[in-house]
Parts: sequence; C-alpha cells; structure tokens
Amino acid sequence: MLRSSGAILIARGILAVSSFLINALVTRLMIEHYGVNQFAAISLLLSLPSLIPFGDLGMGTSAVNAAADLQRDPNSKTAAQQIASAQIVVLVMGCIIAGTAAVLYASDAWQQLLGSGVSAVAGVAAGASLILTIVSVNVALSIGTRALQGWQRITTSLLISLVTAPLTLTFALSFMYSGAPPGIAAVSASLALVITSAICWIAVLANKRVALLSRMRAATPTRKAYKYVFSIGISGLIVSASTAAVLQSDRIILSLRDDLQSLAEYGVVVPLFAALWGFLTP
Repeated sequence: MLRSSGAILIARGILAVSSFLINALVTRLMIEHYGVNQFAAISLLLSLPSLIPFGDLGMGTSAVNAAADLQRDPNSKTAAQQIASAQIVVLVMGCIIAGTAAVLYASDAWQQLLGSGVSAVAGVAAGASLILTIVSVNVALSIGTRALQGWQRITTSLLISLVTAPLTLTFALSFMYSGAPPGIAAVSASLALVITSAICWIAVLANKRVALLSRMRAATPTRKAYKYVFSIGISGLIVSASTAAVLQSDRIILSLRDDLQSLAEYGVVVPLFAALWGFLTP
C-alpha cells in the first residue's frame, strides 16, 4: 500500500514539474512569436476546455463507481448498464457541444462571448470553435480515464498524462512555424488532451479480464440505470462547475474588459498554480 502511494506521489510530482516547465516554454515561445496581445487571446482560448469540465454532466463520478464494481465482478449486469448509460450520456453531450461550436461560429457570436479585443486577434473565432469541437470528442472519450480511476490504475493514468505537455509543445511549434494565426495555435493543448484520452482508452481495452467495451455493447441501459448515474453524477457536476467558475471567471472578466495586457499577465502566472493544483488533486 505504501509502495503504491509512493509511486502515485512520485508520478504526480513528475507530472506537475514537467507540465510546468513545458507550459512555461510554450508560453515564452508564443509571446516571442506572436506578441503580448496575441498571447492574451491564446491564453483565453487555452482555458476554454477547463471552463466546461461539467460537459459530461457529472458522469465521470458514476463511471468510476461502475468501473470499480466491474473490476470486482466482471459479470455484474447492473454495473455494465450503469457505465453504458454514462457512455451514452457523454456521447450525446459531445454532440451537443460540437453543435454549439458550429452555431457559435456560424452566427459570429464569439465576439460577444470573448470581447472585442480578443476577437480582433486573427483566427480566434475559428480556433475557439475548433477547440470546442475537440472538447466534444474529449467528453465522448472521458469514460476511459474514469474507468482507469475506478480500477485504481492511478499511476497508469498519471503516466499517460505525462505525454500531454510534450504533445502540446509539439503541436504549438508546428502551428507557429507553419504560419498559423494565433487563434489556431491555441488548439494545441486541446489536441494533446484528446490524444491522451485516446491512449487511456487503449489502456482500458488492454484489460481483458473486464473487457469493458464488450460489456458496454452487450448491456441494455434502463431507466433505473440512467436514474442512478444522474443521482451520483449531480454532486460531481456541482463541484466541477463551481471549480470552473472560481478558477476561470477572472479570464472572462479581463477579456470582456478588453484588458489584453492584464489577461496576458494572468496567462503567464496561471501555469504555476495549475502545476501545484495538479500535484495536490487526484
């Protein structure tokens, strides 16, 4: 038990330090390449995925419980129905988020949502819509990460997360030196996150004992299963929505005030606190 806890602590420490160092490098490169005002817009777009952590309607909490039950009893019909129900909900939410991204882009509504200063930066509307679309895919894939947590594969999940920051750096460099506008370059982090989620699903599929995907396909979700996952998920939904409001609302306020200098400064400082937060939270 102590050895397992130590491995988790070490993995979190490595993840926090590597994420901070690479994110700091990405920040410096983007400021040097695009300029301060453009980086302000990039930093706001980079935060969009963290503004909607409740996109899964709290299904993550339900999925963790159901995955843990399946680990104990792979033949549990009830647990299979519950996690299949959660998967259907996140798939529907992913479609809704993708549809919302398309509507916002087509209606040119990003200027009202992000402020005229940020919206004036090249590629912001397209970048914001692309990020929301990628987030929709990430929401649809989110059950894989939760299944690993339910199986107590915390170290595995953390080690997979180690690829996120290097991928972000790789995508950022590719966008910057291919001449992409600042708004499109902000897509880097979202692309890295969705690849990380896909890798988590590969790790889930490797668990032949549970055979999660096969059991989800065979399960027939019932009204009782949906009622259960929503009753469990509501607490996680409230916590994640509150966390997003507390930690990210400052960016939106600065953006709507068209204070790009302060928004850029905020974007530089936040990675330090994000790294510490990642170390202290599961």
